[in-house]
Amino acid sequence: MTPRGHSLIGLSVAGVLLATLTAAAPIARTSLSSVTPVIGKPVTVPVHARAGERFGIAFKVTRSDTRTPLMKGRMISEPSIAGEVIPHTEAFRGGTARSSFVVPTSAPGKLLKIKLTITAAGGASATRVATFRVRAPQPVTARVTASPQLVFDWTTDRCALWDVPDLSARAFRDAAGHVQLIASHFATRRFLGPDLEHLRHDCSAVFVSHRNPDPAAYDDAEWIAATFTSDGSTIYALVHDEYQGHRHPGQCPSGSYGRCWWNTITSAVSTDGGRTYVHSTPPALVATYPYRYVPDRGSFGALQPSNIVHNRDGYYYALVDIKEQPQGAPNTNHLCLIRTKELADPSSWRAWSGGTAFSTTFIDPYRSTVNPADHLCRAVSPSSLGGLPLGSLTFVTEANQWLLVGAIDDGFYYSTSSDLINWTRRRLLLAAPLPWTYRCGGPDPIHYPSVLDPASASRNFETTGKTAYLYYTQFHTQNCQQGPDRDLVRVPISIDR
Repeated sequence: MTPRGHSLIGLSVAGVLLATLTAAAPIARTSLSSVTPVIGKPVTVPVHARAGERFGIAFKVTRSDTRTPLMKGRMISEPSIAGEVIPHTEAFRGGTARSSFVVPTSAPGKLLKIKLTITAAGGASATRVATFRVRAPQPVTARVTASPQLVFDWTTDRCALWDVPDLSARAFRDAAGHVQLIASHFATRRFLGPDLEHLRHDCSAVFVSHRNPDPAAYDDAEWIAATFTSDGSTIYALVHDEYQGHRHPGQCPSGSYGRCWWNTITSAVSTDGGRTYVHSTPPALVATYPYRYVPDRGSFGALQPSNIVHNRDGYYYALVDIKEQPQGAPNTNHLCLIRTKELADPSSWRAWSGGTAFSTTFIDPYRSTVNPADHLCRAVSPSSLGGLPLGSLTFVTEANQWLLVGAIDDGFYYSTSSDLINWTRRRLLLAAPLPWTYRCGGPDPIHYPSVLDPASASRNFETTGKTAYLYYTQFHTQNCQQGPDRDLVRVPISIDR
């Protein structure tokens, strides 16, 4: 009996314990299920959501029963504009739900909606929605802060009579870590040095014009206008090609440079670290004016591209100047935005065609029978830029905005953008006469501006910080005539918000 009684007692105790545990379980589940998350007011950094800038938002989350931080739960954050969810990061730790993202550059004036849902361990959930009107990026102000510094003295540094800085300066770091700077003419030479502060002018030509008299060959007078390299060994280049009809017998009855000037952007590549550049025959076309050359018709074409920049969306971008000036008519020009994902394929460049689309293709009018009007490049921000001829395009890291510098009217102007499409109204950076506004007896003209930051982390000097240099060509006239005497100079600038 005793062993059996003992056994019964043991079962009884076990039964009590089991009952206790079984009874306690529902209590625990009820307790968890009764805890509802309480989502507090949002705290944002920065205070305002601005297009093109990173925006962070945090919500304190507490328990409904104790008002203490809810330490466990599942978070779903959905920042969106017009129903489209914005790529973002999110985390829920220590009773705080955080989300961070870059506000789309096309969002100024639009409503940013952030929907946060927190689900507690017991299954109860809560949702809170915060909305913000997206503001335009904070304005960027650029100004010259000191006197010019001489980079290239034509009198002492030239290698030939017309060895002159005749386009905006471009620079990159090669595979050996050296800096190469190009401010080319129709025979392109380079500057070499350990950095932008210590450059020497090399007399070896890296690219020479072929002076082909056939306008369909796109191989007349050629300038290396922009470069880009990912490894410092293979360098892709955009080439400013001028068909100068007045130099070729039978191609320009008037003999006038301006009446017989046709421009195209072609491509070239260096596979030896920048020592030489070559192009195919005929050169591969990047951007064209879709009509054939007509003698004495005037000045036309796609010309003087900006430097190439690699955007965060994976595309390479450049701006191109489109010029249309029929003989006897006023000059009209506008900026065209082009992009590609493959620099090795010149035919892959497409032009902006409105909205977010880049569907406009470029044609060779000598080898195509399609309607040329369908392949004209659309103007980018004409009311803000007003046909601002190009200089350079860089990304200001401190402001998270693009900076465009060009020459027009009475000097160098700049404009900023968060998306490369919508630009602020241009503002004066440096007042001076330009080659076409110069008057005899007045100050000598300047031209071809570009912004380069020696401290840029980019191999291609695509970025600038709060300080940089404005490089440009300083003309020196002789008896009021503009000849080859041109220096490359630079002035320090500050870039502030």
